[in-house]
Amino acid sequence: MTFINNWYTNPSIVNIYSSFRGKDLVSLSKHLNDDFSNAKFLKYEFNQTINFLPINSYSSFLINNEKSIEVLDQYIKRINSINITTLYLPLISNLNLKEILPSKYKEIYSERLNSYYIDLTKNETELKNNISKRKRNKIQIKGKNWDFNIANKVEEEFFCKLHTKFMSDVGANKTQTLQPKFIKKILKLKNHLLFRLKIDDQIELMHLIGLNSKKDSADFVFAASTNNGYSYGYLMLWQEINYLKSLGLKTFYLGGGILKNDGVDNFKKRMGGQVLYNGGLKIVVDKINYANEFSKFKQANNVNNFFPIYLKDQILSNT
Repeated sequence: MTFINNWYTNPSIVNIYSSFRGKDLVSLSKHLNDDFSNAKFLKYEFNQTINFLPINSYSSFLINNEKSIEVLDQYIKRINSINITTLYLPLISNLNLKEILPSKYKEIYSERLNSYYIDLTKNETELKNNISKRKRNKIQIKGKNWDFNIANKVEEEFFCKLHTKFMSDVGANKTQTLQPKFIKKILKLKNHLLFRLKIDDQIELMHLIGLNSKKDSADFVFAASTNNGYSYGYLMLWQEINYLKSLGLKTFYLGGGILKNDGVDNFKKRMGGQVLYNGGLKIVVDKINYANEFSKFKQANNVNNFFPIYLKDQILSNT
């Protein structure tokens, strides 16, 4: 079991998300004296509780075989020695986590939205054949002038405004949408590519793609689209696949949808994305403190899948 190396675990990105949430970073390696040096969490306090939560959706531990689960068992034992109340341990795998995790984790396991990836080591024909037959013709358009390129400084400013409107239009909640000032901080870094697609000299679609530290994988981070831009998604992503492949990258992580099986999720599947299962373990270390706070919310009929439930208002208000 390893902590996945992607754009989201880059120290600069981690610091931006920490600032966005207004919470201190904590390193598990400091608490456990192990080699998970890049496994960092955000520290949330509430009354007498101390809680470690993921920095963002894709800072996760990779489960890829039986050995990973053995390491996971030992890791959780060590987490239970930390002086905290709860920790949500995010997991990601190309195997169905519900099926491969031991039954003892059934009660504390929670699903998150699936995400998808493109294997860039495949040749162009294979990549094209993986696209849904019904959508394959959409990777090209006829009868219009179009231009795919990296955005310039002026177009970067346009992206910030367009992204905010786009996320509102698709129904994203505040936890999924970074404020423009934080996006501008990201754009000042060198570990990304901001692509834009012009149709008849008008920007219709923009994608921010993050690169990991090894420059062997990329993450689809943010999208921004006009009302007309949705229809050019296949063309845009196909151009990005070929561009990233030409740079020698091996994997392109597409992320997932806004909601389960929504249009964004289906688009990434139809583009040939291979599924990644995202989930997590709700680990309660200090059961007494946790029970005290949980019981108050249970009595108020506010209990749902949010973990820990007593942090829900604090997390949503921080965004």
